[in-house]
Amino acid sequence: MVSKDGGTEASQPPAEATGDDIVATDSEIVEVGRSGSPRRRKFFAAGAVALVALGALGWFVGKPMLAPELEEVSGIVPTAPRLTAGAGEQLFRIDPEQSSATYEVQEQLAGASTSTAIGSTQAIAGDVVVNTEAPQKSRLGAVVIDVHQLRSDNALRDSRVQMSYLESHAYPLATFTPSKISGLPESLTNDRWYPVTLNGQLKVHDIAQPTEWKGKVRRSGDDLQAKVSTTVKMSQFEVGPISLVGLVRTKDEMKLSLNLVAVDPARQDTASVVGVPAPSGPEAVSETAGPSFRDEVAPILSASCASCHNLGKSGTSAMRMATAADARRFASGIALATQSRYMPPWLASDKNIPLQHDPRLSEKAIATLQRWADTGAELDVEPTTKILPTGTPPPNPRKDKVLPLTTPYVGDGSVSNDYRCFVLEPDFKVPSVVTGYTFVPDQEELLHHALIYRVSAAARNEASAREQEDDRPGWSCYGNTGLRSDVPSVSQRRSRNVALFAGWAPGQAPRQFRSGTGFRFDPGDFVVIQIHYHFHVGEPSPPDRSSVELEATAASPSIKEIFVANPIAPVELPCAPGVTGPLCDRSAARSDLERQFGQAAAISDVALRLCDRQLSDFPTEPSTTGSSYCDNKLRGSGEIVDVLGHMHTLGATFRMTLNPGTPQEKILLDIPRWDFSWQLNYQPVEEVRFKSGDVLRIACSWDRSLRSTPDPRYLLFGEGTEDEMCFSTIAVLPDAVGDAPANKQAGVQGTRRPRG
Repeated sequence: MVSKDGGTEASQPPAEATGDDIVATDSEIVEVGRSGSPRRRKFFAAGAVALVALGALGWFVGKPMLAPELEEVSGIVPTAPRLTAGAGEQLFRIDPEQSSATYEVQEQLAGASTSTAIGSTQAIAGDVVVNTEAPQKSRLGAVVIDVHQLRSDNALRDSRVQMSYLESHAYPLATFTPSKISGLPESLTNDRWYPVTLNGQLKVHDIAQPTEWKGKVRRSGDDLQAKVSTTVKMSQFEVGPISLVGLVRTKDEMKLSLNLVAVDPARQDTASVVGVPAPSGPEAVSETAGPSFRDEVAPILSASCASCHNLGKSGTSAMRMATAADARRFASGIALATQSRYMPPWLASDKNIPLQHDPRLSEKAIATLQRWADTGAELDVEPTTKILPTGTPPPNPRKDKVLPLTTPYVGDGSVSNDYRCFVLEPDFKVPSVVTGYTFVPDQEELLHHALIYRVSAAARNEASAREQEDDRPGWSCYGNTGLRSDVPSVSQRRSRNVALFAGWAPGQAPRQFRSGTGFRFDPGDFVVIQIHYHFHVGEPSPPDRSSVELEATAASPSIKEIFVANPIAPVELPCAPGVTGPLCDRSAARSDLERQFGQAAAISDVALRLCDRQLSDFPTEPSTTGSSYCDNKLRGSGEIVDVLGHMHTLGATFRMTLNPGTPQEKILLDIPRWDFSWQLNYQPVEEVRFKSGDVLRIACSWDRSLRSTPDPRYLLFGEGTEDEMCFSTIAVLPDAVGDAPANKQAGVQGTRRPRG
């Protein structure tokens, strides 16, 4: 049953609940539902409804770059529209050296008590015209602020906010354009403060919203001074609230303040460059000598951080760590990120079986980094000393086949969640086995996931026809590839033409499969890649040039083929208490899914049937949290070599258990703090065997407080980023060919959207 507190443990059903309806795969590995169910077996493509990726390695500790790294900024003051004073008016120009723009937001760092984060910049410009005869007729021009120069007391905070939320590399300026000034008196007395209200449009992140600022203003000698503030919601501008699971969470409400001093430009020049406040070091510095950077700190950073945070590496956009000076700059952030175990990223807990490539730091290493930060982050090496990665680098698959999108894809802005399929041609001349792959995202900030399918030559004509459906590259393909060849009858289920063999989601790294294993391709087989783009409606997107690189070798009887199953569980969660809206009704939310995604919306109902669940099993009253589970009966026998969980941004916990509630129980994967940014694939250290009849349970929980939802809705299993999923992947090596498809084609054919 679903618990009110959303806990995975509370959602566990009786251990004897098993099933015999199929979810899953070419090899028919997984069945779902209670045993003895008389219903017909159903075939749906779960692997295509959501994310599947066979592989990020646990040692991958950085996400591919979304933006240029946060460099020391120049301090250049932005340009604002100039005003001209008329008769009876006096012109004033904001002096950035005496002015500032500040934000304040409540945050909670790594489970600590709530505090106020404050950031500011002096890179601000604008003109004011005071009507000396009738102050009520005074004018304020547009006030322009360079948000890329906002700095707080924590360099790591600044870096993450700039890159992932403000996206200040693309939207560096915020502009307040006033439409009304009220509260000014009929005459101004020097050095007297007067209340003032400013109404107008605030534009941040290229989104404009009406705002009202309240404060005070005065004429002081030759200067004009103003102090005004307003409160906005970050979600209004799509820049928050900020939630980095396990590291920091903020409120949605943010206070913005302008402390302005404007001068007469005829008497005083205003600066075109201002000093940039340097991020502070450790908040508290003790008199105790700290650990040696050279002998104690640098080896930790080299072994566990530099491979991703060095120049040119994927984590540089969040935090650069190329030199000792870089490490000192981010000292307090490094201590916080490692102490909270936000870094290196590893979501699995100690409740599951041992997993390979665990990058977590020892308690001693974490304490060393904390002491170094607390004692001033002193350096006993030259600041320019390089921090180079040490240890054995992860294996990178060869680039035997490089498959870019033939034509870059540009979204037309008509939909937010755009699922698009593209044909890629590997041109295998002989039977081959793909033994590794790399997905290279181009416009990563627009990509939710990518699914990569092997498609047999029998479907080539159909794929070519689908490509001609509109004047854009590829074709629309919610659910799966959208090819009829991807929907076999029961009698055809051992000769499927479409099989998922690779994928990508945030946090995924290049994947090289276990030696002697892979996915078979025959001559004429081609690749279809489904990419889920998440666009801003009404805005054309930049062209995406993502590509796939394959490592491949000639097929051989000695190479074992990998097969994949994708068990799912239902998602049923009413709107939160006190929240109303038309989509808080389940039927309305279900209809909205169908409007957006067509027949792929049926998965929300199919998941209930496959798992023998009823709506009465889930809460009907408003709830902030919820959970779900599904038991899956395994067929055949073999070894489980990879496991993966997938949810969206409201995901709280995930667990996958083999034979739950029995003496043979093994928790294969336990994620107590889900993080959409780190969807890693995990490989067991020791062999995990399964036999026919074993039960695999997946359980998920969600928490609405993890993300602001401007458009509240009843949560269902859905394709959109705003919807949710409870989805999993297991990759197996079956013991016998009979446990795999007759044609030995590898891949995933999980729950499928219904046709007709």
